[in-house]
Amino acid sequence: MKLLTPQEIEVWYLLPAIRKEFAMIMLEHNLSQKDVAKKLYVTEPAISQYVKNKRAKEVKINEKVREEMKKSVDRIMKNPAPQIVIVELQRILSVMKKEMILCDLHRKMDANIPLQCNECQKWW
Repeated sequence: MKLLTPQEIEVWYLLPAIRKEFAMIMLEHNLSQKDVAKKLYVTEPAISQYVKNKRAKEVKINEKVREEMKKSVDRIMKNPAPQIVIVELQRILSVMKKEMILCDLHRKMDANIPLQCNECQKWW
């Protein structure tokens, strides 16, 4: 079995989950899927797959993270420059790490990771 690194979990699961949640929050503001795609610098088909729950469905977002995501969406909608989107993606990744979402998903996705592992906590 291949060993998954935390960075692989971030790229394959957390970043898509963040983009999906950002998109869903933006859609709640009555933006079109096309406008959401432009603001998040992704394709319209990606937004469609988020809406249809065909992509980024492995990660469960808790209420604390969702509230932080709403703040990120507000910042992105006020200033949709690429660097703002990047800053907010990174900020939410940090929140998810502190909330142990990355670690919980890592354990779920990789049987090599022991339940009592706490190595990542040393990094953030």
